[in-house]
Amino acid sequence: MKSSRAEMWFKRLGVAVVFTAAITGCSRGRYYLQADREVDALLKEKSCDPRWEVPFDYNVRSDKRSRFFDPYNQIFPPMPPDDPTSHRYMHCVDGKRGFNRWHINGDRTTLDNPDWRSRLGEVVDITESGAIELSSQSAMQLAYLNSISWWDQLQTLYLSALDVSTERFKFDVQFYGGNTTSYRNRGPLNPSGQITQWGTDTNLQARRYLATAGQLVVGLVNSVVWTFSGPNQYANVSLVDFTFIQPLLQNSGRSIALEPLTIVERTLLANLRQLQFYRQGFYLQVVFGANQPQRLQRRGGFFGGTGFGGFSGTGVGGFGNIGGVFFGGQGNGLQTAGGGTGGAGFAGGGAAKLGGFVGILQSRQQIRNQEQNLAAQLRALAQLDANLEAGLVGVEQVDQLRQSVETSRATLLQAKTGLANQIETFKVNTLNIPSDTAMALDETFIKPFQFISPEMQALQNGIGDFLATYSFGAEEPLKEVDDPRQDPIDDDSTALERVPPVGDEESAEPLLLPAPVDQNDQGNTAEETAKEVSLKKEQSVLQPQADLKEDLKETDKMLADADQSLITASLEKLDLLRDQVELQAVDVMSDLQRVEPDAAYRISRMRPTDKETFTREMRLLNDDLERLLKQIDENEKEIERLGEALVPENLRETADAVVVLVSEIAAAVDEMSLIQARARVEAIAIHPERIDPDIAFEISRANRLDWMNNRAALVDQWRLIQFNAMSLLAGLDLEIDGNLSTTGNNPARFRAPTGEMGGRLRFDAPLTRLIERNNFRQSILDYQQVRRQQIRYEDRIKLSIRQLLRQLELDERNLETQRRAVIIAIRRVDQTRLSLSQPAPPPPPLSADGSIPIVDTAAGQLAPTATLNLIYAFNDLRSSQDALTSIWVNYYATRASLAYQLGVMDLDEHGVWMDKPFEDCSRMSNEEMPLPPPVPQEWLDHLEEIDPPPPLPADAEMKVHDTPGILPSIIARVMPLNSEKSESTSNDQTKNKDVLPASAETKEDQPWVDLIPSFLK
Repeated sequence: MKSSRAEMWFKRLGVAVVFTAAITGCSRGRYYLQADREVDALLKEKSCDPRWEVPFDYNVRSDKRSRFFDPYNQIFPPMPPDDPTSHRYMHCVDGKRGFNRWHINGDRTTLDNPDWRSRLGEVVDITESGAIELSSQSAMQLAYLNSISWWDQLQTLYLSALDVSTERFKFDVQFYGGNTTSYRNRGPLNPSGQITQWGTDTNLQARRYLATAGQLVVGLVNSVVWTFSGPNQYANVSLVDFTFIQPLLQNSGRSIALEPLTIVERTLLANLRQLQFYRQGFYLQVVFGANQPQRLQRRGGFFGGTGFGGFSGTGVGGFGNIGGVFFGGQGNGLQTAGGGTGGAGFAGGGAAKLGGFVGILQSRQQIRNQEQNLAAQLRALAQLDANLEAGLVGVEQVDQLRQSVETSRATLLQAKTGLANQIETFKVNTLNIPSDTAMALDETFIKPFQFISPEMQALQNGIGDFLATYSFGAEEPLKEVDDPRQDPIDDDSTALERVPPVGDEESAEPLLLPAPVDQNDQGNTAEETAKEVSLKKEQSVLQPQADLKEDLKETDKMLADADQSLITASLEKLDLLRDQVELQAVDVMSDLQRVEPDAAYRISRMRPTDKETFTREMRLLNDDLERLLKQIDENEKEIERLGEALVPENLRETADAVVVLVSEIAAAVDEMSLIQARARVEAIAIHPERIDPDIAFEISRANRLDWMNNRAALVDQWRLIQFNAMSLLAGLDLEIDGNLSTTGNNPARFRAPTGEMGGRLRFDAPLTRLIERNNFRQSILDYQQVRRQQIRYEDRIKLSIRQLLRQLELDERNLETQRRAVIIAIRRVDQTRLSLSQPAPPPPPLSADGSIPIVDTAAGQLAPTATLNLIYAFNDLRSSQDALTSIWVNYYATRASLAYQLGVMDLDEHGVWMDKPFEDCSRMSNEEMPLPPPVPQEWLDHLEEIDPPPPLPADAEMKVHDTPGILPSIIARVMPLNSEKSESTSNDQTKNKDVLPASAETKEDQPWVDLIPSFLK
């Protein structure tokens, strides 16, 4: 007996161990992986079309190269940095000791991935200096890697799949089990008697929710009781029971049971589509600075939970107005309207600045235009200073240009600061990387708008530096001419450091030596010495005097050697600059040769007269370039000749020739730069694609994924009418239950005589249905509201498409206007620049009678508005260049936005747009995709009905109509047929009514039988 009892205890202990292991469940990691596998299967199931196929690398865990990758265990994450004062309450709160294992998983010191910077080279190209080479492709790669909004969309899609998993689980067979072990002891003096009792109750249950809204529950209960007081007693009883409940009228049928599952299934499909549509909008946001695209919507569950707990079917979308119904945006894409202002003669019409990566390039190009404008003004200022010394211009005109230069410098500084802020804002808000991350812009996209190449600009700056270093004047050769309007710099020790170096500064001043002694050994007097020194100062080192005394010959020779060395160095430097001019001439020739192939489409659309003018102008530009090339060759020969013929006797003549040569080369470079700018301006072209707005609308209807989602969302709202209408019916539920127990102490000995079975039909009269009525009425109005939104949504798409097509046409025409404005500005700059270098006219000859003619004091001077004309020409050139750039960039952005609106934006593996013709896209007419049907009118009329339907005539024909539910044969409605007699009777009765509902929308002669809801027929 004892051994059997011990064996029984061991068996119970084993059962307890197994039970304990069962209640602990699986590990966290196993549940984690189970959810991932199930979501992966659901997403693959919904990827039934390549247009919204789930990305092959889809993962809600961040990439290891991402800044937001979490290198720690996500299932047992360490504690993030906490506020020290707040942290105390985790260990002691209100004098009570807190949980002592908060730090069991460790503590982390940083929130971001500590290795993300070192792994950037695996994602994008890095320059030698360690900066990210930022292009449209690398910007998209960094955005996909680090963008918070992008990862939010991926996780929303994951949660949407979990909602489907939750709703599907409701229709699975769900098993539940548990055990209750109890001990009970009553003492010997207890009135109920002494008892010592051990008991264990084990229950297993299986539940199933049916697609017809019925529920089936099957349970097994085993109870074991040991009583140790008195004679030992042992009882073991098992019980099997079941319960089946099936609604027959109210809240019955598949329209009720399957609605939450239907919504989450359709929402998961919609979110897959929306993810692809989001990617297209994400490209526009990163590259062009468009608004954030429409986000994915999770329509399953409230307050972040999965499933549809609390689903009532009321409100827009059936969720009490939580979240929207539509999945797609309704905006008009990029805002492309813009304007522009400039100086006198500027043709306005430039487009607004963009954002994103292209906006950064646009700002960079505008800064480059400002830098070129400032350099050109500085070169003109140096020429005006020379004209000021020659008396050809007044000081007020020079000051006007100086003021313009200072203004341009301040504006340029402000623009550079703004660009730095723009880049750092782009890093933080779009790419989600720190603002101090080094970046180098890839300007390939904007390079066609560098009308003057950086090499040409460097050459012009080099010539300016040459003029600053080697300045030869006629009055004081080999000596920098001081500006008479500036204070002397002798008292300022730091001012000399700011002056450009002058190679002949020391050799330009004769050395002062002691006066020679005469034959009588008598020295010169102080007065004679002063006169002689003054005379030597006035004499030029380039004009040797024949009567120099013997003791100054050595000094003169030293000065002559220094002058000759300086001129030789200047000739060598000038020859190097001339070689660079030849190289730039080859580039300009290449730019001219590319004009016709690059502008072939534009040339083909020109009128014959315009084409002839264009050909003539291009021929003139080639002739001008050939003339400049010949001049450059002649300059090379002249440089060689001057170098070979340079002797101390012709230093003055050589210096004058160098001055003329430098002026010719500088003028040639300036003219060459304008030819290059003109050629590159002519090469700017767009290739417009003509598409009819109606055809574009059909393309959008067939390809826009968000439009597909919105049509589905409208039907979702339409189904809720039926869902809420089922609540208006009377409650009639069929309930069947039963059980079967064992006999004796054998837990498996079930016998039929122990069983019990029963059933009931529970009826709930529809006496109070006000809440249900209001929900039903709301669902109808919500559907009408969403249907109107759908119509307006389609109207806005059509409006957006028409506006974008109109903007493309405007940009195409405006591009030609701005092209002509840039060409005119180039000519104005050329003409105003030439006016500064024109020689002064000679004085008038004597009159025939020998009298002196009247001389105009202003003769030989520049026009009083010459400087203003030059300033306006420079500003207009810069403004027209900025406008031309903005129009072309805006055309490209508008075309990308049109592809987005049409739903045909194809992205490569890096998420970059691949521009393709629109005409090849699939189309869908309105007849091929009609809208869902309107709400049946009888539903509305029956709801608004005030008077009850009239009694049926005694001789009316009868027809039985099944009502919705699981058992339609239990409840039936008797409906009259639409006979002529009944129709005429009902018409008469309807006409005799005095009161009609205010919201009734039916005709007065409609028979009352048509007012019965269709689901009751």
